[in-house]
This record gives sequence, C-alpha cells and structure tokens, in this order.
Amino acid sequence: MSQAVLDYDGEVFNEAEYGVKVSNSSVDLEMMQNLKALSQAFLQNGGSLSVVADLYRTNDPSSFQRKLESFEEERMQREQAKVESDERMHGKNIEFEKYKHDSTIQKDILVAEIGADTSGDPLASDKLALEKEKLDRQAEEADKKLDLESKKLNETKRHNVAAEAISRKPKPASK
Repeated sequence: MSQAVLDYDGEVFNEAEYGVKVSNSSVDLEMMQNLKALSQAFLQNGGSLSVVADLYRTNDPSSFQRKLESFEEERMQREQAKVESDERMHGKNIEFEKYKHDSTIQKDILVAEIGADTSGDPLASDKLALEKEKLDRQAEEADKKLDLESKKLNETKRHNVAAEAISRKPKPASK
C-alpha cells in the first residue's frame, strides 16, 4: 500500500458547481416560489413563454439565477443592436434628405443661370427650352434615384426589424 498527497486548489474546488444542490431550506423554497410567481410580470415586460417554462423546470436557485442572467445578457445585446441599427438608419435618412435638398438647389441654380443668359434671341429661347428639357429629365432621374434609395432604406429597416424579431426568439437553454 502506498500513500500520496492530494494537491488541489481549495478555492476552485469550493466555488465549482457540480449540479448537485441539497437544501431543505424554506428560504430557498420561498424564493423559488416567489420568482415563479413573478413570471406574469416577466411576460408582460418582454419575456418569452419558453424562458418562463424553462425557469419553471429549474429546481435550484443558482441555476435559476444563471438562466436569468443569461436571458438578461441576451436582451441587452438585442437592445444594443437595435439602437445601433436605428442610429444607422437615422444617418442614412439624413444623408438622403441632404442629397435631395442639394439636387433641388442645383436644379434651381441651373434654371436661374439659363434664364439670365437669354436676351430676347429666338435661338437662345430654343436653347433655353432644350436646356429646360434636359434639366427636367435630370430631375426625373434624380427623383427616381431618390425613390430607389428610399425603397432601399425602407427594405433595410424592414430587414433589421425582421432580424431583431428572429433574434428575440429564445434559444434552447443549456442545462
């Protein structure tokens, strides 16, 4: 028979979780019942039914707490992603409005320049009419481009909302 010395880190051993919780404490039981009773408020504040069901299947307070912390972390990440998405959309809307405004100003400047060049000459008035048609076509093209950009922005926004809805669906909790 031989002897050996067991060398281990007591703090790690003490803080490790082995999935075994033995307790007959009425405090633990009362806490679990109260937390489960708060499930209705949780659902009303954006919680999902599958998370509540998963929490109801949890019998020990430490697992219950870990699951709640995990859910809160996922919720914070979704909210942060939504804020970032909203900021990007707001920036794109500002750029879109600036582009639209700049296009209108350019058109007005060109019309004013052309109007200033005519001095009663019939050839100049024909030239002015051609320039006006050209500007009108450019304005129509710019409007079409702006409409397309607007549709792209709306589609991006719709996609972000859909992606957020998908990310809100709870993932199966690990045991």
